[in-house]
Amino acid sequence: MGNMSYCRMQNTYHDLRDVEEHINDDDMSKDELSARENIISLCKRIIDNAVPADELNNNATKKKELEDEYDLLMHEKSGKTEAQQKEIEKRMCQIEEELNDITGE
Repeated sequence: MGNMSYCRMQNTYHDLRDVEEHINDDDMSKDELSARENIISLCKRIIDNAVPADELNNNATKKKELEDEYDLLMHEKSGKTEAQQKEIEKRMCQIEEELNDITGE
């Protein structure tokens, strides 16, 4: 059964601590040795891909600020001159690019 998203890291942390305690046991089956190698490989990928927690928080804050600005611009757009609308649309495109950078899309 998969972990619930609100406690995934906590549950996995406890499981990995158990794995750490037994990573060099010499009585593993062939399947366990294979799983051991897979875990080691996975842990290396996690280390390579992990974003520091403070950066995650900064990204979440920045994403919310950009989304709020985008929504505000959507409402401001009506009733503006054509030149003003073009400037607003230009900024909205910039916001979309920034959001894509944050979300990796």
